[in-house]
Amino acid sequence: MIHRFTQVLPAFFALACVWDGPADSEPRAVPREALVGVTDQGENTTDLSITRRIRRAIMAADGLSFSAKNAKIITCDGRVTLQGEVETSERGVLLTAARNVAGAGRVDDQLRVAD
Repeated sequence: MIHRFTQVLPAFFALACVWDGPADSEPRAVPREALVGVTDQGENTTDLSITRRIRRAIMAADGLSFSAKNAKIITCDGRVTLQGEVETSERGVLLTAARNVAGAGRVDDQLRVAD
């Protein structure tokens, strides 16, 4: 029984990550390969180093909100995905920090701008 639960639980969380709309709208379809989560973080030293350097740059930036400083940074095979909710002015700071470390074409911007 426990084994079946551990197989179903990750699928539940993957579906939960897809839903980002209000209760009265239909969930949007997102291709499975587009779903990136913290479990996709690379474990090799290069990916960990990239994530660490981006996090340090973001933490050193002045004037960022708590949400911006805690945006998800996921690095896998040198490609960086940024996720979270930020203010319009903060988005550029996070993207610049990630691009300076990983390279301009290696950053996937999945940040949401707060209303």
